[in-house]
Amino acid sequence: MKSKNILYILAALILPTVTYAAVPNPTGFRDLGQVVGAVIDIVQVLLIMATTLYLIYAGLMFVTARGEPSKITKARDALLWGMVGAALVLGARVLVTAIQGGVDNILK
Repeated sequence: MKSKNILYILAALILPTVTYAAVPNPTGFRDLGQVVGAVIDIVQVLLIMATTLYLIYAGLMFVTARGEPSKITKARDALLWGMVGAALVLGARVLVTAIQGGVDNILK
């Protein structure tokens, strides 16, 4: 009975290794960094689309304000925060690229 348990444990430890070696990687990513980079790219595209829609909404707020000072103030605030959001989204990519370049230079 004890030898069967040991056999099961060894099979559980060895089988995933053999299976992993036999199955090709369908994603094409070589490491975790590439996966994270792909996810960041997707999130950035989604955020750019959301920011663009918000800026269009701010423009529509200006058009529908019809000279009312309170509505114009709300539209200006929306435009300001939309531009801040766009700067953050685009600035994040620049910051990540700069940090990655610095780390790559240090590791070489």
